[in-house]
Amino acid sequence: MITGGSASRRFAWLAVLIAGYATLAHYTNSNPRAKSLGAVMAIAAPLAVALGVAWRSAYRLPALLAAALVAVLLASQWRIIEGNFPLMYLFEECAVYALLSFTSARTLFDGRVPLCTYWANLVHGPLPAAVARYT
Repeated sequence: MITGGSASRRFAWLAVLIAGYATLAHYTNSNPRAKSLGAVMAIAAPLAVALGVAWRSAYRLPALLAAALVAVLLASQWRIIEGNFPLMYLFEECAVYALLSFTSARTLFDGRVPLCTYWANLVHGPLPAAVARYT
């Protein structure tokens, strides 16, 4: 069971990791001599997410084998990745925005609570009918 202290420490570490990643990403994009670090940073986040998904998958072994294949592919194409790592940062941003758009759009179908209404209910409690219609 997670207590309040450990949850807040976990969120603090997550905030530090995100801020550190953003800082290093900015540094690698603004410093031409940091190509290797930039390439590592650009592939680290997507690989970490992919490994996390693979680990939680019911098909763990095939997913981990696919991750190993991707790692071999990345290693074989390292010079190209190193020379074009800013495009990988762009791909990451586009993927995150697409995921957020998809998540928001699926809540707009019939029988679902729109995401903005859900968040407004969380923040303000039950909404008056006119506000709920608006959201």
